[in-house]
Amino acid sequence: MRPLAVAALFAALFASPAAAQDPWKVDKSSCIGAYGALARQKDQLVAWAPALGKTNFVSIDWAARKAQLLGGSSIYEAASKPYEDNYEMMMLRDRIDGGAKGAATVLELSQRCDEAFKFSPTFAMPG
Repeated sequence: MRPLAVAALFAALFASPAAAQDPWKVDKSSCIGAYGALARQKDQLVAWAPALGKTNFVSIDWAARKAQLLGGSSIYEAASKPYEDNYEMMMLRDRIDGGAKGAATVLELSQRCDEAFKFSPTFAMPG
């Protein structure tokens, strides 16, 4: 990851809530989607942004969080699929554009989901 992209990721993660709004509310489907996208993109994100490998990002079992929220429900699986695909595309677009806005948005959403559904630890940047 380029130094400017790392700086953009950190800046986006810690921007004011009003500036970092996303169009999805925190609910079960959006959180399942965020966790699923992070699970699928975990290795690629760390390869692209090695700074993430120095955080607790790599120790969080994103797939387990998704599975716990799903609870085996095919209804939630279907409802969360568009979110998961969209979040994954946002993170992939970062690698094309050289930015970090999509990854920052999904990671910030994961933090809000962790709070809403009482998952711990939540993603945290060192510092």
